[in-house]
Amino acid sequence: MVHVGFLIALSGHLIGSLTGFKSSGTVLFSGELTPVAPVSGLYLRLDDFTARDDSFGYRDYMKTTVTLFKNGAKVLTGDIRVNHPLLYKGIAFYYNDDGNSPSGIKVLRDGRFEELNFNDTEPSTGRKGELRITGFFPDFVLGESGRPYSRSEAFNNPYVALTMDGKTAFLKIERGSAPVNINGEEIKFAGFKLSPYVVLSINKDPGIWVVVAGSGILLLGMALLLVFGVDKRELIREAHLRQESGHSEG
Repeated sequence: MVHVGFLIALSGHLIGSLTGFKSSGTVLFSGELTPVAPVSGLYLRLDDFTARDDSFGYRDYMKTTVTLFKNGAKVLTGDIRVNHPLLYKGIAFYYNDDGNSPSGIKVLRDGRFEELNFNDTEPSTGRKGELRITGFFPDFVLGESGRPYSRSEAFNNPYVALTMDGKTAFLKIERGSAPVNINGEEIKFAGFKLSPYVVLSINKDPGIWVVVAGSGILLLGMALLLVFGVDKRELIREAHLRQESGHSEG
């Protein structure tokens, strides 16, 4: 039973390795749809995040509320806590980390503040005067043909491409940078938009129940050995006694 249980558990690990997946760095920003990369058509949205530290600065409470969408339709809303994942069709969503990060910029548009997202997943409304970020260049430069590109991934000369009514301008996203003009409207960088984020580990292991079953059989076999198994010392003692008995008879 011990050996059979071990082989069953091993086969479960192999099944999980071949047919499952593990993604440990999925970052969710509040209100944005994020694809679950290994599963086509599955998206996650961070709805709420609540955390509390104790008097010593250690995290003593955490709850992440997310909504799952499959092919655009809402399929599940649930909470994730430490060591308490959200489960959906064999996929487990675990909490990994959290914090705040720039998710967009604030602009001063003709005297009014407006927030724009870097990764705007909402479709354009097409309304006149709609302002959107359509490109991000951490190290901006214009080529000879006038086409923008980034010389590197370093944050050396950051610009965004702003588009409104089919016209585009490039705005430097640093304090004190010069404003741009689109369709007669002056647009000036006014700071970054900070949004909470949560990092999730997303795992799917179809062989987990095979592993559990094999481990159960293995443990049962070991328990039976402990209770009913023959102590080798007793076998040696019996052989020794038989040997001594044979000598005495001789």
